[in-house]
Amino acid sequence: MNTHWIVTLPVVAIAYALSAVGCAIWAILKKTDRILWSLSALIFSIAILNAYVEEWPKLKWLRFEHTAPVLIVLLLLSYRAFCLRLIGRTGLQTLLSKETYSFLVLVYAGFIAMILLLPVFAKDENPPFVLFTFVAFVCALHVPMFAAGRNKVAKFVASRGVVVPKASPDISWRFITPAVGILAIPLVLTLIFRAVYHDDYRLFAVNIVLAAIIFSLLALSRHGQSKEHLSEPQGNEAEDGSLSSPL
Repeated sequence: MNTHWIVTLPVVAIAYALSAVGCAIWAILKKTDRILWSLSALIFSIAILNAYVEEWPKLKWLRFEHTAPVLIVLLLLSYRAFCLRLIGRTGLQTLLSKETYSFLVLVYAGFIAMILLLPVFAKDENPPFVLFTFVAFVCALHVPMFAAGRNKVAKFVASRGVVVPKASPDISWRFITPAVGILAIPLVLTLIFRAVYHDDYRLFAVNIVLAAIIFSLLALSRHGQSKEHLSEPQGNEAEDGSLSSPL
């Protein structure tokens, strides 16, 4: 029996895809927090990028210059949805305020820069991996900016004492731990099949950075989690350091 086709399978990508499915099933069972749906979409977009980096034969025929923009947009949409869900738990109601205080403009700028640099990436021996590395780099830069925006919202809530009963429940460690476990399974397979079997630690390193980014965003979203539903201030409040004032 010819088992060569098994070796050519994108094992890491399949593991991430199954993790995304597991996260979606968890979202269906939980029925209380749409953050799981955005997390599932984010994990699935990471799975597609891994499949491309692993040079799955069914994807190798696709031209990098045509495929990379699509992959960038898919990841951007899922990452944006995930961040907006998290920042929305502070009580911010309008899309503009969520965009502003999550500092997603940094991610947009970074991903646009990646699209412009695709001809440069294409000259490398493994363009998909270079793209994947830059994706992780941009998202890593975004984490401290997201933390800064969330802290600004939390300080406003504390100073104003805004309290409304209907608030999003805190993100507990009982929620974060299974989420980390979902990400840990494909990481272990990456370590086994890419680092140990193929003696290539590069893909494992990038995936572990992305897992750390997701964990950091979840952890940041539970610190200072308010039990207030914030109505964005208007009028003269913008003059004394409120959320309507520019950052």
